[in-house]
Amino acid sequence: MELLQTAYVFNINSSTIGGPITVKGDGNALIILNYSLGTKLTANSGSKIVVTGGVNSDQVLLNDTSSGGMDTSNSGFVYTGALAINSASAGAVMNLSSSVISGRLFLNDSVTPTNAASLGNGFTLSPTPEPSTLFLIGGALIGIAIVSKRFRRQ
Repeated sequence: MELLQTAYVFNINSSTIGGPITVKGDGNALIILNYSLGTKLTANSGSKIVVTGGVNSDQVLLNDTSSGGMDTSNSGFVYTGALAINSASAGAVMNLSSSVISGRLFLNDSVTPTNAASLGNGFTLSPTPEPSTLFLIGGALIGIAIVSKRFRRQ
């Protein structure tokens, strides 16, 4: 049996996320949103990126390789997926204040590694449980239900 992995790569051609974006898939592919323009990626007020249709947060990556970084400080940006920011210049911004990110966060500052990302007030990183953890919890609940049902009969 041959396992075929599919990935869809979309290039973001605007320096602003202006509103809600929905990423829909069937859960069998990886989805990469690439941003590599020379300016920082800015999220406007009310902007969010959500996933539907069976796609989980580990299957979506917002990959910012721009020289400007990313700024969500005035937006209340909501994102479900992995976020990778690689600041490629000393003037890059990594300001994720007022963000809610449900997934993984990868930050890299290769030019000035002593700089820190500004997470600021309102930043939330919601851990996303691994699928195996959910199966483990579900299996435990089923096991408890079976055992308790046997004890009630006796």
